[in-house]
Amino acid sequence: MTELEIPVLQDWARHRGGALPTTLGATGIPLARLGGDRARNPDPPPGPPTIWDGYTRLVECVAAYQTLRDLQGGPTD
Repeated sequence: MTELEIPVLQDWARHRGGALPTTLGATGIPLARLGGDRARNPDPPPGPPTIWDGYTRLVECVAAYQTLRDLQGGPTD
């Protein structure tokens, strides 16, 4: 994950009331939630397609964040 993907994922998790991922291993659940997993107790653990869908959405969120930052004249990477 890039340096920008982790803060964007943490911000998304914060707004959803979930635990903030601070390590790479802890990003699995927020990515699965972003990919559509409901994280209900009777459900099986999320699989690779769900996590991939979440990562794809995260990449789109990061691109939108960068675009908004560029339009506002913020710092660049």
